[in-house]
Amino acid sequence: MTSIGKYGQINAKLRAMRSNLLEKDIFQKLINTPDLKELILNLTNIRFSEFIDDKNPDPVSLEYSVTLENVHQWKHLRKDCTHELVQIIDYFIEEYELRKLKHILRLWYRNKQFDTPLLNEKIRYDYSVSDILESENIHNVIDKLAHTPYHPILLNNLPKFDQMNSVFPFEVSLDKDYYKRLWNLTDYFGKRDREISRKMLGIEIDLLNLELITRLKDFYNVPASSLAEYLINKVNDGEKTFIQSIDHTRSAQQILEEIVGENRVKRLGNLDYNNKTAFFEDALYAVMLSEARKAFTGFPFTISILWGYRVFLKFEARNLFSIIQSKIYKLDKNEIFGHLVF
Repeated sequence: MTSIGKYGQINAKLRAMRSNLLEKDIFQKLINTPDLKELILNLTNIRFSEFIDDKNPDPVSLEYSVTLENVHQWKHLRKDCTHELVQIIDYFIEEYELRKLKHILRLWYRNKQFDTPLLNEKIRYDYSVSDILESENIHNVIDKLAHTPYHPILLNNLPKFDQMNSVFPFEVSLDKDYYKRLWNLTDYFGKRDREISRKMLGIEIDLLNLELITRLKDFYNVPASSLAEYLINKVNDGEKTFIQSIDHTRSAQQILEEIVGENRVKRLGNLDYNNKTAFFEDALYAVMLSEARKAFTGFPFTISILWGYRVFLKFEARNLFSIIQSKIYKLDKNEIFGHLVF
């Protein structure tokens, strides 16, 4: 099938879906809402009414409502796709499944019960959330997931769970397995689609590793020499650039130039090179958004439009989560907008 035949039908659909994403003025309006109740009212008038329970305005359910709406979008698009695109959309949907599972593992570890009934909603796999939360020990938890692809991963990481006394090793291993499978899936794409996919996915993995390094250093005191075993790998890439950045052996600008190219760094404009974590985060966000915009303005019949929409949807959810948290902690409205990603 030609690229026009493969992408022609979903191209128009994705453009229509993108037009329904929230713009800057809507985010500003949401920031200005006085409380969570008013925020929920505004969201139900935009796009999320089918998923939000406005009678029980609790923040966890609200965030999870956004997640379920995103899953619904991908499942809606999936109906019009070829087998190859169905496969990658299923992986996109599985990311939400992993978020759900990691949340459930944290709840179990902290001896907490349901914090939102929406956790019962199926994303990809059937399992009883209440059974997991009521499990007496971690072995029982893992047994409840025996019919999912996550069972062997959790089982293999039991020693690290015991060693660190935390579900964090499970979370890292689930993410590493997911991104390895997603990366390997691109082996079966045509040359152009494979190159596009790996470029977009590579930037996303760099961002995730940046967040991981922060957690590993700040909360788990993992030495730089041991970071590599926790980070998500790309093909022929041991994430040496990030490990070197932690060791302060080179400047942040040099490291970023290796990751995304010298010309692209120059186009990013003025960034704070002194705060390396903030610099990497801002720069990689900017690069991802730049690639996503190009996907909708360049040649339309490649897989780039699918990855581009994924970026826009991710950042929309991230912005909404930031605004929800700002209502909970009553943060200064004037500061919130600067933390959003557009």
